[in-house]
Amino acid sequence: MALLEDLPRELLVLIALHLAPKEVLRLSETCQTCFKACQDSLLWKELFRKRFCSLHTEDTEDWKTLFIHHSMFL
Repeated sequence: MALLEDLPRELLVLIALHLAPKEVLRLSETCQTCFKACQDSLLWKELFRKRFCSLHTEDTEDWKTLFIHHSMFL
C-alpha cells in the first residue's frame, strides 16, 4: 500500500494546491514529508494569489507568512 511519504514532494504540492489554506496547515501536521511539502514557497504564493488576487505585493521568499499576515485582517 502506498503512503503519503512515498509520493514525490512535487506531487504533494500539487495536491495541496487543491486544498483550502487551513487544510494545507492540517496536512502539514500529518508527517514530516507533508510538512516539508506544505512549506513550499510556490504553494503559498499560489494560495496567496488565489485568495488576495486584488492585492499586489512585491515578490517575497516567505509567502506563507505573508498569507497568514493578510488573513489576520480579514
